[in-house]
Amino acid sequence: MEKTLDNICAGAYGKLKNFQKATVDRICELFKSGQRRVLVADEVGLGKTIIARSVTAETARMRFHEGDDLFKVVYVCSNQTVSRQNIRKLQLVEQKQVGNLCEMRLSMQHLRIAEDEAAALEKKQFIQMLALTPGTSFQLTESAGCMEERALTAVMLQRLVEEKFHGEISEFFRYGVGETGWNNSVEYYRKRVDKVSGSGYPERLLDKVAKTDIFSDFQRCLTDNALPAGSGQRRMLTEFRKHFAAFSAESLAPDLVIMDEFQRFRTLLSGEGDMAELAKRFLQGDAENSPRVLLLSATPFKLYSTLEEAEASGEDQYREFKDVVKFLHSGSSERFEDFQTVWGSYSALLHAPEKSAGTLLESKNNAEKALYDSGICRTERIGFISGDKDFLHEPEMLLDAGYGDICSFLEMSAILAPLSENLPVDYVKSAPFLLSFMEHYQLKENITKNPECARLARNKKLQWSWLDTGNISRYGEIPRCNAKLDALFDILFRENGDSSKLLWVPPSKPDYELQGVFKNQQDFSKILIFSAWEMVPRMIAVLTSYEAERRSIGTLIKAQIANKKRKKRKKSGIAALSYNVKHGVERYPGKRVAAGKLNLLLWDSKFLAACFTPSGTCEDYSVCRQRVFENISQHCNGQYSSFEELLSALDGAVYNGENRTPLSEDFPDILTDMALASPAVCARRTLQKYASDEKEISQGVFALAAAFAARFCRPESVGAVCSTNHDIDRYQFKLLRYCAEGGFQAMLDEYFFVLQADIGAENWQTMVETAVSVLKFTTAVYDVDTRTAFASRIENPADKSRHENKFSMRSHFAASFNRDKGSSADAKSGNRKESLRTAFNSPFYPFVLASTSVGQEGLDFHTYCRKIMHWNLPANPVELEQREGRINRFQCFAIRRSLVAAADKTCRSWKELFDYADEREAAACCGDYSQMSPFWCMRENQPVKIERLVPLIKYSSSIAAFSRLKKLLTHYRLTLGQQRQQDIAEAFIGSDRFDAEFYRKLFLQLSPYKKQKGF
Repeated sequence: MEKTLDNICAGAYGKLKNFQKATVDRICELFKSGQRRVLVADEVGLGKTIIARSVTAETARMRFHEGDDLFKVVYVCSNQTVSRQNIRKLQLVEQKQVGNLCEMRLSMQHLRIAEDEAAALEKKQFIQMLALTPGTSFQLTESAGCMEERALTAVMLQRLVEEKFHGEISEFFRYGVGETGWNNSVEYYRKRVDKVSGSGYPERLLDKVAKTDIFSDFQRCLTDNALPAGSGQRRMLTEFRKHFAAFSAESLAPDLVIMDEFQRFRTLLSGEGDMAELAKRFLQGDAENSPRVLLLSATPFKLYSTLEEAEASGEDQYREFKDVVKFLHSGSSERFEDFQTVWGSYSALLHAPEKSAGTLLESKNNAEKALYDSGICRTERIGFISGDKDFLHEPEMLLDAGYGDICSFLEMSAILAPLSENLPVDYVKSAPFLLSFMEHYQLKENITKNPECARLARNKKLQWSWLDTGNISRYGEIPRCNAKLDALFDILFRENGDSSKLLWVPPSKPDYELQGVFKNQQDFSKILIFSAWEMVPRMIAVLTSYEAERRSIGTLIKAQIANKKRKKRKKSGIAALSYNVKHGVERYPGKRVAAGKLNLLLWDSKFLAACFTPSGTCEDYSVCRQRVFENISQHCNGQYSSFEELLSALDGAVYNGENRTPLSEDFPDILTDMALASPAVCARRTLQKYASDEKEISQGVFALAAAFAARFCRPESVGAVCSTNHDIDRYQFKLLRYCAEGGFQAMLDEYFFVLQADIGAENWQTMVETAVSVLKFTTAVYDVDTRTAFASRIENPADKSRHENKFSMRSHFAASFNRDKGSSADAKSGNRKESLRTAFNSPFYPFVLASTSVGQEGLDFHTYCRKIMHWNLPANPVELEQREGRINRFQCFAIRRSLVAAADKTCRSWKELFDYADEREAAACCGDYSQMSPFWCMRENQPVKIERLVPLIKYSSSIAAFSRLKKLLTHYRLTLGQQRQQDIAEAFIGSDRFDAEFYRKLFLQLSPYKKQKGF
């Protein structure tokens, strides 16, 4: 076991960069010295999760030498989406994960703990990891709980009573659930409990249950045939839930607790009530054996708070700061008192109007040491680069309020006039067609309830308040009615080429010069958008996807109608769409392309795979194509009637299948396209880098190729492909040329490279599964309100069927990432958010992701996105950094493109490119090499930068607000952990006594790497 642990530690530690290794060393040093609680507060995007992984490995080895026989880790994070993203990164040994959200409830964890202990014993594993989320694990509302929760409780209680009562117990806990589903659930949990029975489980737990008052009451009611109903039944079920949760908390007995983004559930640490009490049971333990606790958060307390925020929320960020430090000092009140003394002296100097630079710097150094010794580690990019201009570009986006913006404001103001209510200008600046998208807003509710407002809102002359569904059905152009939306459309569809024809992000490191619609799109990036308003993400998802569809599918349909009118049926491949045209233009196709028509995309040819080997440089397309063409032509000897026969012969086999694609005269060209970019052929070349077993490779190739073929049958794919390559007749051949021109091989290689950073090259089959799931990801359909639907609801309020009579629009090019209430059932599921995040981190749709604060913390969106748009400005500079931290992360899109732009050496693979850049940076840094560059930023001016897009209306107050926000970005760090932070920041901003270099010295330096180097 010791050798296994050594290997695990070496593997985890070896994946860290130098500055991360220093943090791990510091944490282990603190743990060994007796400190039980440590905080890693690294800036967003610097890899706190993989630091935690290595700390877990090192702490496991520490506990093994201390005589522990099973090392238990509890990972607590804010929600299931974050848990699924990070638990895979944290795991050190293979372990089954909980798929059912209900099973994350603490009241059910006793079974999972027993199963994990049994599995660890069977597999001789020393490390066991369990994931919990406060909302599902600790939140015990006065309810009966979910079906799974009650089924497991019923199974456990049946073991405490005579068999004749089993049926009554089952019926009591069924609580109205369907009988078949309930019986299946009970049987499922009975088998699981039976399987792990023994070694004291579940006997120890049931002994405690039997001693509770609630069980005594339950047993008495059972014996007297007087089990309660209604509220009495619900109360009894709730009490059992609480007791089983408490038993589970005691059973956890973790050695290490990792609390990720713990500020979201601060009450677990210092609050009161059921949640806090349950947390204390496993978090504190006994005095001598309390678990080691690793806190992870870029914002462990509110790093900066404006006076307005503090007054509005009533929160005391200074108290939050002290609570965190006090928690870290738990068990040593003397140390905390000493810290407060040092910190208080520093705070007094910061607030002093006439402060001496030397005295202030000396006091800051003392405070910094006290904070560092408390167990806080914080690494920030600013400590390793000269300024954000090195990696951040901010193009000016001053927008004119157009005719549509003004008309929209006037129309909505007129509708609201009877209420004497003012329309917030920010609403108009944020979204067009407000009445169509303003669902679940109080303002629209007020309009609906007021008869005069409702009458005005139904006026058929309204042009700017409601979406014109007739125009949408005809694929008409959306009028320029919102300056911010117009700016987004300019970026996507007008300025640098029309991205509506792209099916994937052009590869950062193409094997040859891209052609066709990809030719001028090398600077294309996905866009992440944040807004303060719930209506904005839905609006962006719907209207941006529509605009992309209008430019591809809409153009084709209009051309098809024009051809019909002229009675000309040109062979352009459009017929493959099979659109129904009735009463104008239908928005959706009547029939998709049959997947069976794309059989050549599935052909796994070893011969074609060997015909093209990327050179490592972006060579001329025609030269590359000619080389492959000649290689294929010289092997095409003999007479064959179909592509299948010819391809079989080239692979040294005989084709006996029934499906045959007639061999055309230009077959060498088609085979060249297949060799360069057929999904199956490219998948083979990619997977051969990760696997050696031919059978497994073939299975992976087929899975990927089949997923791509299905994807290419979708309307948006057909529309994009058929909008190009009009000189090729058949859709399948058009598609192959499209893939060749778009650098399909380079795209796939890059995608698998970024997947391996998250999943690991050894888990290549999981990488394939992830890619397949992304390709199968379906669009969401949103219900958009219309004037007609609104009028129908007002005129017939009793007819509930009319209340849902809205206009459905789908999103694919752009997507909404928020708490949607107006999307389809699929979009409401918790799993969709994780699927959406994974899809956005792929080269495929969606190309635009719009979110509220839901996506602002803890999630990665960086692999194919280097542009972030702040649709609405946050009031706090920390929020701005949090947003931008979603795309400024390890090996992010901007870094990959920068390395390619700066490369002066031929590197065939992405690994070679990063290894070369790593070696070059190490040589240039003369021993002080943190490895922040080239993996997070470039040491010198970065060729391809993160783009901060802030659309500002000319002459608006937002311009001054943004200017002030940027100033605060450079000064708010000076106010860390202080009272009245805004006063301090404003004093420094308005003072010319200190230069920029002095401000840098005043930053609290809590980076273990910098401390090791003597900074």
